[in-house]
Formats: sequence, C-alpha cells, structure tokens
Amino acid sequence: MSNLQELEWNTDPGAAYEQPTLHHLLQHCPNISSFSYICNEGSAGAFQEDLEFCPQLSHLRIVCASFEQVRRLILRRPMLEHVSMQYRIPGDDIVASSEDEWLAKVNMVRWIRSKIRFELPTNVVPFGLDLREEEGVFWDPNG
Repeated sequence: MSNLQELEWNTDPGAAYEQPTLHHLLQHCPNISSFSYICNEGSAGAFQEDLEFCPQLSHLRIVCASFEQVRRLILRRPMLEHVSMQYRIPGDDIVASSEDEWLAKVNMVRWIRSKIRFELPTNVVPFGLDLREEEGVFWDPNG
C-alpha cells in the first residue's frame, strides 16, 4: 500500500470505530498526495494528527477545520497546495470581540490564501445580521 497516492474516505456519523483503521492506513501510505475525508458532521474525528504520516500531501478535502488548524497544517505540510472544507466550524468565522481580533483573523485567512488554494463554503452568511465581512470572516461588535 505504500504506492497509494490518492485516498477518498467516506464515512457516516456513527463511524467512530473507523478511526483506528484510518490511522493505520495513513501510517502505512506515506506517498498519499491527495486525501478526501468525506463524512457527516458527527464523525469529523481528530484525524489531523494522522496526516503527519503523509509528507507528500498536496491536496486535502476535509469536513471542517478552524482557521488555526488550517494554518498549522500549512506549517507542518510544506507540499500542501489546496485545502477545501465541506462546512465551516460554527462560530469560527464570527468574531464578537474587538475589531483588532477580527482583523487578526482576517489577516490569518489572507495568509492562508497566500500559501495555498483555500476553499470553504462561501454562501454562509449569519442569518438576519448585518455584519462587516472580509475574507469570509464576520465581525459582530455587538456580540
């Protein structure tokens, strides 16, 4: 299996028992360059540490991750060129504190986009709120 270069992993919300299998598979497939982890929200799992076994990883499709997790992936995976997510972590894209904290998160997303092609759902707008938005990050000064 060391020659495996592309992997698409589909699972369902009740599949926590699959995590050891995925861990084992990634550990023994160091040449994976493209990995798609497709599942429903309930089985998002903590597999990101397992990606340490994939130094050639260049394309990643995941359920969701925080902007900070994506930043860390970029720093750990120098070959990474593209990350796409199925959905956003609720609340990660809304800053309800100071404008400086919001701008810091906006700058983090800009940095991410300067390093890789980064796709996340763009049709997500907090319902009924008129919030300032840049780079898909919203600022709610009213909290």
